[in-house]
Amino acid sequence: MVPQMVFVHGGGNVAGAGSRYDLWNVADRGFVAVSINYRLGALGFLALSALSDEGEGGASGNYGLRDILLSLEWVQSNIASFGGDPARVVLVGHGSGATNVLGLAISPLSKSQMDPACVHARVCAKLFSGIVLLSAGPRIDTPRKQAEAENEVFALTAGCTQPTAAEQVQCLRGLDVKVVQRFFPSYKWDPSENPERNQNDLPVKGARSLGLVIVDGAVIAQDSWTAVQKSGKVSMLADVPVMAMLMSEESDAKPPHKIASWDQFRKVVSERLDSFGTFWDPSVPNDPAKSFTQQAFKLYHTALYKDPQLAYEAMTTDMRLTCSTKKLLNMMSSATTQNIYMGINHLRLEEPVAVVSLSSDGVRSASVGGLEGIFFGGGVLVLAGLSSTVGPCQRESSVRDRGVCGLDPC
Repeated sequence: MVPQMVFVHGGGNVAGAGSRYDLWNVADRGFVAVSINYRLGALGFLALSALSDEGEGGASGNYGLRDILLSLEWVQSNIASFGGDPARVVLVGHGSGATNVLGLAISPLSKSQMDPACVHARVCAKLFSGIVLLSAGPRIDTPRKQAEAENEVFALTAGCTQPTAAEQVQCLRGLDVKVVQRFFPSYKWDPSENPERNQNDLPVKGARSLGLVIVDGAVIAQDSWTAVQKSGKVSMLADVPVMAMLMSEESDAKPPHKIASWDQFRKVVSERLDSFGTFWDPSVPNDPAKSFTQQAFKLYHTALYKDPQLAYEAMTTDMRLTCSTKKLLNMMSSATTQNIYMGINHLRLEEPVAVVSLSSDGVRSASVGGLEGIFFGGGVLVLAGLSSTVGPCQRESSVRDRGVCGLDPC
């Protein structure tokens, strides 16, 4: 039997499908490639107090993660019929799919099923032997109560304002699916409705992102920062190798600005980052020369970037993903004996997204045994376009800080 990859698609948890991704290159390298779909938008991630009242464990939301968990159980029960080894499963996610994978890696549900003492779950088995996070949002920290309160606007605009939870749930379940999709609060993900929270743009102080994956108390019991750390001798993190990969310019697919000059670069950066003042150095609260904006300008400049657009996208990527991903991986590395890997990919992807190998672009393909070598043989992973700074994070620090990560703004 051969190892397998189970792939979880991205799309902000409101769109996307497994069919967006080309998995033939995975299969050609000796894997059984499994692509799954799961509930999205309100159908997959709506948290409401009325739903929590009747929900398993007194929780609502994260239904999409439960779908993925069921898919992994199906794989354990059936993949041998397709030549796959249920003991060798790499769980891979892209974008929001990678955030979902992270959620399952810290979930008490998957942890209990993978526990040798498991007896009561539908499937007691090691659901995955390793995880790969491709451009994952590393923060999972929205409490269920906060999500429920924010989502009351959904029930209000949909006309489901009955006095009892049971009546409200009956009303919600009677809605046409098109109504559900129309009234789901898109401000959580649509940058046109809330540009300050646009995840493809530089952050603005106080404008926290509102991820659809929440700390519901059932599927996810703790925020991702807390869950990966050891409490006493126990960590909620699944005891498997982890690899996180980011694109060097994550926002290049949907850039929020077209930066045509360095003057425009400085103007747009200032509009977003001036809100932070000198927060990273409170000893100089009124010194404009030492503001976070000015420190960022020193790190992203003409000597390093030939194009102001690239500089802006790199800065956005570092602030939004690279810094917090490095922080999360370092926490992981101190809580597990498993190897934790990080890589930066310098290619610009095209549709359909090719997973693992991008040889169609004329770039060197993934090495033979790549993923299998990491997760099943202790080897080294080589991916097309990957920078040379790939390897296990050390127990004290991970790969060298890049750009603004050295300022620790996350």
